[in-house]
Amino acid sequence: MEIILSCPCVRNNCKLFLTQGQHIMFKLERAYSTKSNKGERILNRRILEEQAILLDVTATEWEDAVRICGDLLVQTGKVETTYVEAMIRNIHELGPYILIAPSVAMPHARPEDGVIQEGISVVVLKEEIAFGNGKEFKVLIGLAALNSKSHIYILQKIAEVISQAKSIERLKNATRYDEILRLFNEKEEHDS
Repeated sequence: MEIILSCPCVRNNCKLFLTQGQHIMFKLERAYSTKSNKGERILNRRILEEQAILLDVTATEWEDAVRICGDLLVQTGKVETTYVEAMIRNIHELGPYILIAPSVAMPHARPEDGVIQEGISVVVLKEEIAFGNGKEFKVLIGLAALNSKSHIYILQKIAEVISQAKSIERLKNATRYDEILRLFNEKEEHDS
C-alpha cells in the first residue's frame, strides 16, 4: 500500500511518499534538519504537550472536530485563532485533502494564517466522522508549521507512525496521552 501525504497549503506542495513496512523514500529530513533537531524526540513536551492531546472526544460534524483540534493549538500558544478558521476554510475550498491515512486527518493551514510556534495537537474521537465523500476519520493531528521547510521532520515522524495499520489502531484506541507519546517515541527510537 502506498501512502502519499500532500500539503496543498504549503507553497511548494511538498509530498511524502511511503510504502507499507518501509522507511520514507526521500531524504528531505537530512536536507532540512539542523543538528539541534536531529537527535531530539519529535513529540517531546516542547512540540506536543499533554494539554495538546484530547481523547474520547465527541463531535458530530467534521468542522467541530477540526475546531477542537485547532483550539488545542491555540490553547498551547502554537497558533492564533485565525489559524483555526483558516484550517476550516481550506477544507471547504480544497476538499478533504487532510485525510492522510485510513481514519487519520491532519488539518493545517499556511504559516501566515497565524502560526506562532511550531507544534502539533492530537484529538482522538469517540466515533468516526464522515466527510461528504464518505471517507471517515477518528484521529486528528493538527499541524502548525513556521514555514514550508521546518515541518518536514515532524511530517516524516507522523508519516512513519501512520504507515503501519497497527500503529493507526493504537492511535484510534488510545486512552491516555502517554500512549500517544510512546507511539511516536517508539518510532523515534528505532531511527536512532
